[in-house]
Amino acid sequence: MIQHQRTDNTLNWPTPTEVQIKFLNARAKYVELCGGWGAAKTWGLCMRAILQGINSDIFGNLCGNRIILGRWTAKELKDTTLKDFMLLLPKGWLKGREYGLNRQEMVVRIPGGTEYVLAHFENFTIGGNYSAVFIDQSEELDEDTFLLLPGRIRMMHTLHGVSIPNWCRCICTTRNPNGHSWQYKRWELNRLRQVRGEAYDPEYITIPCTTHDNDQNLPEDYIPNLERTLTPKKFRIYVGGSHEAFEGQVYDEWAYSKCVNKYNEIPASAWPKYVGIDHGYPAAKVATFIALKPNKDVLLYDEVVMEDAKLAEFVEVVLARMARHQREMGENEGWDSRGIEEIFLWPHDPSMGRRTDDDASLTVIGLYLQEFRRQTNGRLSPAFYKANNSIDAGNDKVNWLFWNNDLARNFLPKETVNPRCVRHTEGFETYHHDARTGRPIQEAPGTTVDVCDAHRYAISTIFQGDFVLAPKERRKPTFVDEVLEQVRMMEGEEDINAFAHEQGWSSW
Repeated sequence: MIQHQRTDNTLNWPTPTEVQIKFLNARAKYVELCGGWGAAKTWGLCMRAILQGINSDIFGNLCGNRIILGRWTAKELKDTTLKDFMLLLPKGWLKGREYGLNRQEMVVRIPGGTEYVLAHFENFTIGGNYSAVFIDQSEELDEDTFLLLPGRIRMMHTLHGVSIPNWCRCICTTRNPNGHSWQYKRWELNRLRQVRGEAYDPEYITIPCTTHDNDQNLPEDYIPNLERTLTPKKFRIYVGGSHEAFEGQVYDEWAYSKCVNKYNEIPASAWPKYVGIDHGYPAAKVATFIALKPNKDVLLYDEVVMEDAKLAEFVEVVLARMARHQREMGENEGWDSRGIEEIFLWPHDPSMGRRTDDDASLTVIGLYLQEFRRQTNGRLSPAFYKANNSIDAGNDKVNWLFWNNDLARNFLPKETVNPRCVRHTEGFETYHHDARTGRPIQEAPGTTVDVCDAHRYAISTIFQGDFVLAPKERRKPTFVDEVLEQVRMMEGEEDINAFAHEQGWSSW
């Protein structure tokens, strides 16, 4: 039990579970308790909210605090979260006219002066200064609403003048697993990066829990009944807290454990290599590096993803990455690694064949060709290729390759991904169909969605129909080759005629 040091009232709570204790003691800006049904997540949230408003041995003296406690709808707030919150408050704290729940103001006041503002975020006008926000069932919120909340955490001192520690000025949430949502991307993917030893954000902490973590406080038949009534997949999600493939996920055959290599695999210099290009503006510019093995397996071996970057900056980084790949292959195979790696084909977004706004005589892909030549003093003229932009067909090919990673299908082409391709792995995990339009989207448009597009262009090009595109005999490109390449990128007869006129090949 936790003793309230300002009054004689005792917090007669059940002994917290291990995950509740982790949640109560987590010191980060954004803390999440995520897991199965009946895991006592709401109780954990309310416990921490109360402790951050009193004088306790965990948070110190925070009497006179102002805190938001809320849920998406008013009904759910009153029927669940508020009931649990009021149940956890000692009865002695609710005596007197100034303490307890004020239904008209939707505020709970407790001895010591702390105020809990009850918010239903569906129609909540956010105003005032607070030190913390507690959100029950955050999967009900949209990301735009969540992003407004940090701006209200401005209290540096309690109403009694006591300094509030930085880690107490926080947003704490609970959640049931809801697939690969924006919450999954912010918290769970960050946790997985930490587990893998990759760079992660320590300000985002998620504490996983399952229904089993709270079984001592549940009826004996609760979990067995769920096991009988739920499908195996739903049981794993709603009891075990699984974040596995969700309804609407585009790449539902993707699994990090079977698709990502343990170490970065260096492709052999003899393998044909492809670079998928997506020209996002103002979104990300993406280069997806893919190698085709002799057995037709695919290796996604590197990536370049740059948001709000100029074309010259993007090309410079791509060339630097190609030089690094050349060094890696040389060191791996024992030869002198000078220059940059050889790329067989550069599949790109078909819309890059359009003319630019700044210079009507040039296409977007023409600008890319010009910039690669400029930065290599004319030594590199990438073989750009207008990819097939059939989204469904391309995604089917990608999903098929992921599916083939099952060892039982080891005779079929498959795709593996190097662990350094972090943006691609995140993109594959969060790419899903919009429930309203049916179109594939990301939770954060303009970032990982471009990664999936660039990757799809390369895969659609390599696996055209039932055939695998193989490199032709190499020769140095001639002037005619270059002209034909530019003409092929143009969208219509009008553009071709304009190009011919600009080059002086036509007198009209």
